[in-house]
Amino acid sequence: MEDGKEFLQTELFIARKLKEMKARRSEDGNLEIFDPHDQEYKRFSGKLFVHLSGIDPSITERGVEGGSKTNLREKEKETLQFSTSPARFSEKYLPNLLREGIISLDDFRISGKGKASELFRTTDKHFGGANPYVYFSSEEGGGVKYYLGRNNLVGTKAPITPDMVVRQLDSNTVVIIDKSYGKERAEFFLTC
Repeated sequence: MEDGKEFLQTELFIARKLKEMKARRSEDGNLEIFDPHDQEYKRFSGKLFVHLSGIDPSITERGVEGGSKTNLREKEKETLQFSTSPARFSEKYLPNLLREGIISLDDFRISGKGKASELFRTTDKHFGGANPYVYFSSEEGGGVKYYLGRNNLVGTKAPITPDMVVRQLDSNTVVIIDKSYGKERAEFFLTC
């Protein structure tokens, strides 16, 4: 890049596609892309991006398994698709686009009165103190109960404050958000 920043190839692809889709921010700050079939701007989503671009960016992470240095073999760990987990994909593989504000984790937030909103109950949930557990739904109809801690986030020394909430991003991912000072900052991501 001109200013010396290094971008991942995936970031350049997504940025180019967003430009081709005439991406813009609406008055209320939502990312929108132009749908040439309906001749109108629509709120951005991972699935709409894939539908309009015809491409679903995905990355298969690879790891190593084996017991000795001479007997190592590659194994697949996980395939992460943009269409099914856009927030998680972006956090991991589009960090510069997030940092530059081209995309935001809020762009992937499910809201409204649709089936997905009912399924994931996307309201922010407070936790800590007498309420150390939070429960989230899954697409299969079950759910996951997370223990987050009473005074500190479990497994960390980070204190739980009244300004912290947890929000479900998709069926496999929740984020702990600090809403201090009138801004939202993603602090931790939990995946299952």
